[in-house]
Amino acid sequence: MYSVVSPQTIHSARLSSDRAFNNGIVNSKINDEKLTQTLINAFEHIQGICKKKMKLVEICSNLQFKGMDGTLHKDGTKDQYAFILMLCNEEVENIGGEFIHIKRKIPFKHGRLIQITADDSHKALSFKKPHIARLSVKWVGKVKCPVHNDHEFPHKQLIVYLNPVQDISSKLVLLDKNNKEKKSILPKQFRGVCFDSCSHYHYYPKFGERIAFVCTFE
Repeated sequence: MYSVVSPQTIHSARLSSDRAFNNGIVNSKINDEKLTQTLINAFEHIQGICKKKMKLVEICSNLQFKGMDGTLHKDGTKDQYAFILMLCNEEVENIGGEFIHIKRKIPFKHGRLIQITADDSHKALSFKKPHIARLSVKWVGKVKCPVHNDHEFPHKQLIVYLNPVQDISSKLVLLDKNNKEKKSILPKQFRGVCFDSCSHYHYYPKFGERIAFVCTFE
């Protein structure tokens, strides 16, 4: 999927190849705090466009000049999404800069936003004309939390949903010893579930909030 968004609030002249945000940590070496916050806020807008509720994992910027073609790579795992925004300070047309996604070649267009699964192979080509910067910003988000067990020792766990959940598909998934799904629980206000220690994960709601009380005990 790709679409065109307004990049006016992102001052591309200040961007270079850098990582502005990684797993909840803002890069303190980037001196433009306003730009970093703008990029974080833009992720909320992206979620509205794609109708997905995600946790922000990473924000990176990239700068290329002629001859600096990217190499095939992946940005994450199959349960994550990557969003790439194309930017340029000048009016450009037919000078390269395409985005290669698996076998597709997507033409460069200032303000074009591309959505891919984060473990898809892709690369960005530079412009064929010298002295023109091809800029891009990449956001990576995930729709569910990692598979985890709350403690290493045997325990029980109680979860109680406290609010009316609008997106009931934001379920809790319990796994067996082979990491196969053994049960899923849909969230509902005041619904409680108690289970023995096991690997599990949950999906983030696509819209609205899901507030839960979590307690572990022996």
